[in-house]
Amino acid sequence: MVSFLFFTDMSIYWIHRLLHHKLIYKYFHKPHHTWKISSPFASHAFHPVDGFLQGLPYHIYPFLFPLHKVAYLGLYVFVNVWTVSIHDGDYRVPRFLQATINCSAHHTDHHLFFDYNYGQYFTLWDRIGGSYRLPSAFQGKGPLEQIRKLQEEGQHTSGGAESGTAHKND
Repeated sequence: MVSFLFFTDMSIYWIHRLLHHKLIYKYFHKPHHTWKISSPFASHAFHPVDGFLQGLPYHIYPFLFPLHKVAYLGLYVFVNVWTVSIHDGDYRVPRFLQATINCSAHHTDHHLFFDYNYGQYFTLWDRIGGSYRLPSAFQGKGPLEQIRKLQEEGQHTSGGAESGTAHKND
């Protein structure tokens, strides 16, 4: 099960990063980024191609490595719970895990700043790929403060979640 987490985390990192490429972002991944401050509903709000691509690692793994069907189903439930949890806005993580586990605070900054924290479970691939960002919430700065700062810099449009952000790839 540990290898499942590391394999899928690595695969999701690269697929997620690809989905942010300027040539395909607006077609496939932009609907998910409509929410700057994400909610559990945003975790499953995505274009079908986005969902298919990010779902591939979970289905490829059992073809490469033996995995009991009950373990596979259990991991499937875990993946869905984890995906909701990184979008739920609950930034509480034990301090000793904050640098290792990709939690809601990391993913909120991904939605706010776009080019950071692509990982699913861990920060390892973000560190290797140069896309790690210490979450603003861990620095005593909440996401709403970050949105105000981006608005002042002209990098964020005002309005509700539906208005989106003026990302460089829009």
